[in-house]
Amino acid sequence: IQHHQQRERKQRKLYSDEWALGDDDYEGARGFSVAEKLESARFAQSGMVREMKGTDLTVGFLQQYGFNIPLLFKEKTGLGLQVPSANFTINDVRMCVGSRRVLDVMDVNTQKNVEMTMKEWERYYEDTNKKKLLNVISLEFSHTKLENYVQSPNIVRQIDWVDVVWPKQLKESQVEGTNVLNEMMYPKVQKYCLMSVKNCYTDFHVDFGGTSVWYHILKGSKVFWLIPPTEKNLQLYEKWVLSGKQSDVFFGDTVEKCARVYLTAGNTFFIPTGWIHAVYTPTDSLVFGGNFLHSFGIVKQLKIAQVEDNTKVPQKFRYPFFTEMLWYVLAKYVYTLLGHSHLEGEPGRETELAGKPHVHLTHYELFGLKEIVMYLYDLPPQKKNVPDLIKDPVALIKDVRTLVERHCKDNPEQAITGVPVLHPDLNKSNNSYLRERYEYYAGESGTKTPLSHEEEGEGSQASLEENTQDMMPSHPQPTERLAPPMESSSTIQQVPVGQEDHVNTNGTVMAAPPSQQQQHDDDRNFVSPQPTRPGGGAIRGPYKKSSGNASSGGGRSSAEKRDGNGPRRRRTRCKNCEACQRSDCGECSFCLDMVKFGGPGRAKQTCMMRQCLQPMLPVTAQCIHCHLDGWRQAPITAPAQAKLQAQMQEGPSSLMECSVCYEITHPDCAQRLAPEINGIVNEDLPNSWECPSCCKSGKNTDYRVS
Repeated sequence: IQHHQQRERKQRKLYSDEWALGDDDYEGARGFSVAEKLESARFAQSGMVREMKGTDLTVGFLQQYGFNIPLLFKEKTGLGLQVPSANFTINDVRMCVGSRRVLDVMDVNTQKNVEMTMKEWERYYEDTNKKKLLNVISLEFSHTKLENYVQSPNIVRQIDWVDVVWPKQLKESQVEGTNVLNEMMYPKVQKYCLMSVKNCYTDFHVDFGGTSVWYHILKGSKVFWLIPPTEKNLQLYEKWVLSGKQSDVFFGDTVEKCARVYLTAGNTFFIPTGWIHAVYTPTDSLVFGGNFLHSFGIVKQLKIAQVEDNTKVPQKFRYPFFTEMLWYVLAKYVYTLLGHSHLEGEPGRETELAGKPHVHLTHYELFGLKEIVMYLYDLPPQKKNVPDLIKDPVALIKDVRTLVERHCKDNPEQAITGVPVLHPDLNKSNNSYLRERYEYYAGESGTKTPLSHEEEGEGSQASLEENTQDMMPSHPQPTERLAPPMESSSTIQQVPVGQEDHVNTNGTVMAAPPSQQQQHDDDRNFVSPQPTRPGGGAIRGPYKKSSGNASSGGGRSSAEKRDGNGPRRRRTRCKNCEACQRSDCGECSFCLDMVKFGGPGRAKQTCMMRQCLQPMLPVTAQCIHCHLDGWRQAPITAPAQAKLQAQMQEGPSSLMECSVCYEITHPDCAQRLAPEINGIVNEDLPNSWECPSCCKSGKNTDYRVS
């Protein structure tokens, strides 16, 4: 059996001696001592961070005070934040995102990036004799298993433009778990995992696109140096970046005010738009966080975008689809306040708004909308990036001007309502949205019709300037990658009552072809799971679409290939991982469905936070060829007796389940069918591989790209 070779990029740099720097570079060229900056009384300033309780951070608070100063929460109570328990480890992260997930890793001494796989990073992190200081600060894990364990704070979900502005159908069409721009359907910057070893240091920077940031320290500790984004400080920052002497000068020494803040495990920290900050790691740490744009910092967000232009920040390190997002913001405000729709396929709501009371805008929003219009106007035609879904940008701008005129005399006091002006869906509460989700999982919401790409309407690429016609986007648009319509399977397998210990290997309810569903109906104990793709590929989330035979991975159905020999078994809990050890969260969509939490009990799914990271083959599983179990014994069908027999055996089961055809075999039994081909082991799931037969026929390749 050979382990999977790295295939993602032929020329990428790996963690090996090949890219190890010379002795002269090991200490870097840093002209200052971080240790001295940790002790300096100059940075022990007070009044630059506001300490709060989670229940106090509301939309009303932002409407009244804005978001202009960093916020510190000693405890996450009241924030609506969900994170794994403190027992969560780097190994758990690897199992969730996949061993072959490629990471951007920063060399602390040079502040330059190299690439490593998650498996290589874990090996480095756990190595007690580290030769380099390496830091991971950009692992975005949406659309992987890890996203089920982390929920951003309530306030972020209420104001994040990705959630309240970006077209829902585009976000739902995202399937890629990595951050490859060509596969990105929305700004995928909402959930990050930061893994730092002791003594890591990240020099002063401003988060991309002027995004605000939330951090939660799960393990370890952090030290921040914070500098407010005044006009003078931003000018100094630009000069410092362009000077090329960042390693010689500690930027905090060049400004009037720079405050040092210490964060420990359990703390949650919010950094507003534009704040310049550096970070030091006193102890090995594991941090979860996310970036978000919002309506209470528009002016500063646009200012930071200009700073990025001035300092020549590469597109790779900027906020994805930043300009497109601005168009969607304008369209959403016009739709919400005037009722005029400027998106393809979206009906207007003028009659719905008739007779409703006037909605007052905060000055953050009113001035921000004006600035967005000016920002877009000043862009060169080829960088205006009008989204395909915007039918007529000129008409949209006219409506924005009308909106600003109507709201120019809004009362700031009346704008403090505690309710955001923009909502993810104007007609649905959060509870009804969650109820829709678990009804979908239970197979009761019917067939979902995915959006197909339509031709742009006339004028959709018109210029904001009278005589300019060229407004083509300068990079691929999300709508260009919308897949053709696919039928969503209406057959959803449900977990049998009383089998709570049985789990699907990817933590989702599976769409199954009729042949598999028939077998499920015939024998409730033997269910066909859909294993996690090797390397932690995209977990397609709650709105996974199926092209008819989702579980076959591009080959014939496993039921057909099996010819009735040897049933496929539902995997069982390992009972050792962090997820298996915890209790139900009581807040996810599956918990809300449970009877004990007041739900109808239709979905019959385990809590999202309790979905096993290492599901095992059941002890009753047997080889499809020799019909012996994983210890070469005659299988015992009674689970209790089989478990007792397994405990008496030495070592784990030798059976392997193919992630393509789902056949359960002994490696040597499978090898006889294709003696010249080796199977490929999946390092992220116990007893899982791509069998020699599938490798020989090429079905494993079809499986990975399907």
